[in-house]
Amino acid sequence: SRNNDKHHRLSLLHDYLTNDFSDSYFSFLQSVVPYCSIYHGDENLLSADEYNEKLPIELDTDGKINNFRTDNAFPKELFLDSVINICSETSFENNELFITEKVLKPILNFQPFILIGPYQYLKELRKLGFKTFGDFWDESYDEIENPKERYMKIRELILNLNKKTIEELNLLYKNVKHICIYNNRKFNSLNIENSIIKIFNKLQ
Repeated sequence: SRNNDKHHRLSLLHDYLTNDFSDSYFSFLQSVVPYCSIYHGDENLLSADEYNEKLPIELDTDGKINNFRTDNAFPKELFLDSVINICSETSFENNELFITEKVLKPILNFQPFILIGPYQYLKELRKLGFKTFGDFWDESYDEIENPKERYMKIRELILNLNKKTIEELNLLYKNVKHICIYNNRKFNSLNIENSIIKIFNKLQ
């Protein structure tokens, strides 16, 4: 995550720092300002200093936080060494439905994904011809319009998946691999001249 003015991103940072995600990759670059809030409630909020002493957490900027662009941050080794991608979309609370490059990174890298995004984002992806993973985990969060309730439902899913062993996750990936292959082929079959396609042509 590269922006801390969104409740969903700060909430995700909070969950990362207050649970055991030691076998996960996570990125959060900008410092946290005082008087932020999270969906869990302010009683669970750490102080800004407690968050900031752990930041920045860099994975894909090559040390160039101030020169970060979408098309220069694409370390494929991170995708090769992980199973599920958690996409933190730009819009969450205001339910502004537009699809960005964030979800296309796991699609290009044959990964299943969980979307921390606006109401009915997954439904919109399916309208575009992509497949999601509701047969393998609970995607009912996509139909929750209230942002706090939606985040907490996503949080429940993430924490449950985080309890799985590496063997269980590898088996899960084997079972969803056909969807990942389908989504990758679907993206590569698109012949649409828009900004997302242009960005990702640079990455391939």
